[in-house]
Amino acid sequence: MTRRAALSSLILIAAGCASAGERESAATSAPSAVVATVPGPTPQDAAASKPKDAARKKAQLHRDLETARLKVERARRDAAYQEIDDAAAVAKAGLEAEFARRKAATFDEREAPSRAARARLDADAARDGHDDSKEELAQLELMYKGHEIGDMTKDLVLARAKRSLERSRRRVELAALDLQTLEERTLPHERDRLLAEASDRERDVEKARRNAERSAFERRLAVAAAESEVRRLEEEIADLESAP
Repeated sequence: MTRRAALSSLILIAAGCASAGERESAATSAPSAVVATVPGPTPQDAAASKPKDAARKKAQLHRDLETARLKVERARRDAAYQEIDDAAAVAKAGLEAEFARRKAATFDEREAPSRAARARLDADAARDGHDDSKEELAQLELMYKGHEIGDMTKDLVLARAKRSLERSRRRVELAALDLQTLEERTLPHERDRLLAEASDRERDVEKARRNAERSAFERRLAVAAAESEVRRLEEEIADLESAP
């Protein structure tokens, strides 16, 4: 009995292990069976989604087209405004150049001759004053020579006349030096400066014109690029609408 009981126990244990293994195998293979049974998109589903995708793409293209048209309008307005600004810059540079030319011409025709004439007049006046002082001193010396007066009074009057003569002589020298400096240095340097300023203003005019031309070319490029984008979107929409 003991041997039979042991044999029966072994058979029951083996059967239990086999049942547990089958259950584990079934549990492990169950998900694969479930995944395998999920259905994929059918050709009918793909065909049904094509019109929806086309409609969404068409709507997006129309929105892009509206934005592109607004960009064209903005590019054209920017071009018009910039053209006005460039024209104003060229006009301003031209006015400044004209003012510089007139200033240089006024200096040559009026200011420089007037200042030189005034300086020569001052020099002549200084020489006349010096001559008057010399004559006055000579007359005093002659007068005192023929009359007997106190030595102190004579010396005082003659010394005053001699000082006046010396001052007049120095005025003549300074007036002559001022005239020479004016004619040889001051006026030529001022004229050169005015002519250089006029040349600078002329270069500013040319620079403003070049900037205006470059700006106009860039504006044309910007407008052309914006218009090209509009045409591209319009063609893409037309192709989409004509597609079967």
